[in-house]
This record gives sequence, C-alpha cells and structure tokens, in this order.
Amino acid sequence: MTERQKLIAHKQSIQFAKRTLSQLKGIQVVQLFQENEHQAVNKLYASYIKHYNSLEPYSRLYYKSSVEQICKWIIDTLKLSPKTKYFIHCGVWAEIEILDTAMAVQSLWTVFSHNFLLIKSDLSTITEVGSDSRDEYHYLIDIWEKPNNY
Repeated sequence: MTERQKLIAHKQSIQFAKRTLSQLKGIQVVQLFQENEHQAVNKLYASYIKHYNSLEPYSRLYYKSSVEQICKWIIDTLKLSPKTKYFIHCGVWAEIEILDTAMAVQSLWTVFSHNFLLIKSDLSTITEVGSDSRDEYHYLIDIWEKPNNY
C-alpha cells in the first residue's frame, strides 16, 4: 500500500468513526484517538482477545427479550451510571462519557447492531455485550478484569 493509499484509508476510518459516534445519543465524545495512538488500550484489548475463547459468559438474556428488557439488563449488569467514561472501538478508539444511561445503552445497542465492547477508562475492565456462537438463544455479557500480573 502506498503512503497516499494509507492516508486515504486512515481518513476514511476517522470519517467512519465520526459518523458512527454522531449517531450515538446520551453520550459525549471525550476524545478520538488515531489508529495506533492509544497503545495501552490496544495492548489490553489484545490480551482480552487471547483469553476470549476461555471466557464463560457473565450473564445471559433470552434473545427474544424486548429492547427495554435488554437495556435494563445491560445497565444493571454493567452497573452503568452517568459521568462514567469508557473506550469504545468504531474503526479507531474513542473515549466516551455516558450522560444519560438509558439513552446511551439503547443507542449503543442500535448503532452497533446488538454487539458492542466497552473498556473502562481506568483500563481495569473490558465488557462485551451481544451475541455469538457460544449460545444462539441468548444475548451474552462478558466481563473481563485485567489480571494483576498484566
């Protein structure tokens, strides 16, 4: 890939991230990071991916639940509250702050097509919400705490 092609691809990923983030309601974008700008988040995410196949879901909810039930389940399980900051990936990493919990969760659920991952801003925990092949009849929440020996 030429330098020009790399630049175009980078600009496209930033545009995609901005477009995606602009669709989210109940959150405020704190900062948008360039592709490799936040190495600590990248390293933590890579460590999570290595352990993903050995994770048992933290919580399950039947896939035919209403959006209201799903949002309440997410909020209660993740103990989400206003003024909490997270990193989210949307082509690049972005730091977001939850302003309105119910609106933010419903928006994340919709915009990210029923699958999203949040990393606490202190890099202590990764939570992933959605569905996968481990259980085809339930939505799952995975909670992965950063190991002490990390």
